[in-house]
Amino acid sequence: MVDTMNNKTNLETKKKKQSRFKSKRFRRNLYENIFLWITRIALGIVFAFPLYWAFITSIKPPEEISSPVISLFAQNPTFENYRYVLSYRNLHTGQIQIFQALRNTLLLTIVGGGLNIIVTALAGYSFAKLRFKGHKVVFRILIASMMIPGVITLFPSFIVISRLRMWNIFGVILPGISSVFNIFFMRQFFLTLPDELGESAEVDGASEFRIFWSIYLPQVKPAIAAIAIFNFQGGWNNFLGPYIILGSRSLVLSTFIKYFEGNHFGHTLAASMLMTLPILIIFIIFQKYFMQSIAMTGVKE
Repeated sequence: MVDTMNNKTNLETKKKKQSRFKSKRFRRNLYENIFLWITRIALGIVFAFPLYWAFITSIKPPEEISSPVISLFAQNPTFENYRYVLSYRNLHTGQIQIFQALRNTLLLTIVGGGLNIIVTALAGYSFAKLRFKGHKVVFRILIASMMIPGVITLFPSFIVISRLRMWNIFGVILPGISSVFNIFFMRQFFLTLPDELGESAEVDGASEFRIFWSIYLPQVKPAIAAIAIFNFQGGWNNFLGPYIILGSRSLVLSTFIKYFEGNHFGHTLAASMLMTLPILIIFIIFQKYFMQSIAMTGVKE
């Protein structure tokens, strides 16, 4: 009888301890979640505010923009700035400039980005799956080159383009068809795939390119989607290359915005918002692949 009572007492004590522990853990998780949500909201406001401010300023009339009173809202919103940018014409040819700039930007972005994906995917596969002589040394040299600022290589690239007389859109595309970061990015993805897939296909008589194209490449779609976003953003926002090589002969969107410098500030921000919109749309559509690819680049060799 006494033993039964002791057992019941021990069980009740154990249950109370467990319930106390669960309640403490629940409260701790609740506090952590509240803190994380507050932090996320605060960071979201910090990062979204410049974009909001640029949009609000782009729909303000000139008197509100130049007003000494700072306002977070447009008192008399107008889309006159957007109308001016969309109808801005070349003084010599009479053509609407933004459509010419858009055509050149799409050519620069799509052709350059597509070639970059092909080159970096082949290079990443080679460094991940092919054991050629000196591949580790070559890869380490490439990784070391990432520490060299791009401005340092600008002058040698300019000399090469000048010697080849490539003062056109392809003079901007060709220097960017290879990227060390993208090669490293693709290599990390190919390392996650088992070597047995290629070995079994090789036994069946498949060529190296067939193994790459038919077996490995379809399995790295998240990496390709992420690189496509990187390339699109880089090509879309590229200013220095088109400004130096193309000048005013062939405008892209980034150099088109420069036309409004020293003019009405609302025109500049309206052109900037029009240029930013496609990047936001593409990132929203492909953010699932982008996040997945970022999470998988940390695999060890």
